[in-house]
Amino acid sequence: FGANQGRLPWPVEKGYISSQYGKQPHPLYPNVELENLGIEITTGANAAVRSVFEGTVTKITNIEGVVIMVSHGEYFTIYSGLSSSSVKQGDKIKAKQTIGIVGKNENGENLVNFQVWKISGNNFNTVNPASWIAR
Repeated sequence: FGANQGRLPWPVEKGYISSQYGKQPHPLYPNVELENLGIEITTGANAAVRSVFEGTVTKITNIEGVVIMVSHGEYFTIYSGLSSSSVKQGDKIKAKQTIGIVGKNENGENLVNFQVWKISGNNFNTVNPASWIAR
């Protein structure tokens, strides 16, 4: 996984980054900052969400939409805001395999939050996912 920075496929076939990684100003409250641990990718209705690399599905949960965590050795990818999952915990998956369907946020936009985490010892740290997917 680590050797593929900048070359991974997008987690959706078509879309654009609508919210960047890191600290962002709140859209309504100028003195409030929000921290995005991933990137938001806006896409079409019912778009397939795909794994960006081969791995193992380690967790599926539902927190404001379906969240799928995939292990790639010392890295994890997280796909959240899905309306449904087409995989189950323990599944071995391939790059570009459909793992679920994009959901809608509170504004009715079709988007997925995509995160990349790196494990170093007992530390889990987010990294900017935009630097991992192909331009």
